[in-house]
Amino acid sequence: MQRHPFEFQINPLVLTLFLILVTLFVSTGISRARVSTDNLIFILDASGSMEFRINGKTKIGIVRDILTDQIKTLPASLQAGLVAYGHRHKGDCNDVEELVPVSPMNAALLIKKIRAITPTGMTSVSLAIRNASEKIRHLKGRTAVILIADGQDSCMNDPCALVRELKAKGIKFAVHVIGFDVTGDAEKQLSGIAQAGQGGYFRAGNAKELKLALKKTIKKLGIKDRQRQSEKKSEKKRTVPSQMSSSQPPKLSENKVTLKVNAGRIRKAPSLQSDIKFSLKKGSTVSVIDKKEEWLHIRLDDGRTGWSHQRLFSLSDQDQTADAEVTREIRAIRTDLTSEGKEKVIFVQNSFHPPKIFFIEEDPPKVVCDFFDTRLGKDTDSYIKVNSKFIQKIRTGLHKIPVSKLRVVVDLVPNKTYELEHIFLKEKKHCVLIIKSARKFSDRP
Repeated sequence: MQRHPFEFQINPLVLTLFLILVTLFVSTGISRARVSTDNLIFILDASGSMEFRINGKTKIGIVRDILTDQIKTLPASLQAGLVAYGHRHKGDCNDVEELVPVSPMNAALLIKKIRAITPTGMTSVSLAIRNASEKIRHLKGRTAVILIADGQDSCMNDPCALVRELKAKGIKFAVHVIGFDVTGDAEKQLSGIAQAGQGGYFRAGNAKELKLALKKTIKKLGIKDRQRQSEKKSEKKRTVPSQMSSSQPPKLSENKVTLKVNAGRIRKAPSLQSDIKFSLKKGSTVSVIDKKEEWLHIRLDDGRTGWSHQRLFSLSDQDQTADAEVTREIRAIRTDLTSEGKEKVIFVQNSFHPPKIFFIEEDPPKVVCDFFDTRLGKDTDSYIKVNSKFIQKIRTGLHKIPVSKLRVVVDLVPNKTYELEHIFLKEKKHCVLIIKSARKFSDRP
């Protein structure tokens, strides 16, 4: 047979090698396109301003709920950690703590630590990032940091320059930032952190926007949504015909709670302003299917659902993840006047629940401690006369509007300047208020 001048023969071995190389190239390209984050570190702002309210709810409360919901969707293959700042001591720029080391996903632990965070002190953004970077340098794989903050660094540091410095040292990580209710210089700094960290910046002004911003951030990291996968499996299961009557409620594995008051109002939403759906009688036992701060989402055996405040119920099953299930009580209020240059007020509690503390410059000046959903123990005096160098008297009162709280007011000696500190001793269940003479102090909420 005569060959065409431009025809040539291909060696079968060469063709095989060529196909193998093409396959490897294509496979490598696909795998690179699918690379996602291996390690994720959340850094949470717990400075005092996170106690401010948006639409009636504290900013920290909004973050707790939305971050909790998002963590439940993260896959078990992810390694995750948690860092917080400003959650223990007032006025302390070194108040940064690694609450959960980067380790295989433990959603229950992360949620428990997040729900225990109480806004208290300074905005130590730079130190939080630096501390996280010490852990990042030892991690394998791709690492991302998600910073949720409502203000700029208040400790005279430049977090943008710090992130650039860490990047220059070869520490491999991306910083994504969600600015929660920020404007002006604060937003400029937070967006600058994201730019320096080669990450995304998202602005959120309320709960809805925060939820969307967090979802966008997680999506940007390429992390698969465990919840969507489980929903797909559930959809397949629903297509299987069932012999069970549609009116028969499913079996629930949630904790059971029992109404301990004479009558309990069940509402459409977790708010005292929400409409009432129905009422329960004392002794009614229901299942808890969700929880938002002090509110329980309950379900009856007949399928009805609604929201009610947790103080109306006692537990049938022990929930180890929340201190609020115990009826909160101040069992004693003590004073320690022996410390040189300072005086202490010690609140002895039955469970760990730090109060909100602020100073009022009046005549006489006052320190106010609000213990939410708390009662005064039957053996605890509601009025304590002190007449010491700094403290005149301590008085308590129960307030129910807008929310239930036990307010403790410490009246101070006038015509002096004061500095306040407070320490929370979680194991002892003590809150210690320290009062000492210092420069003029004002910290009104």
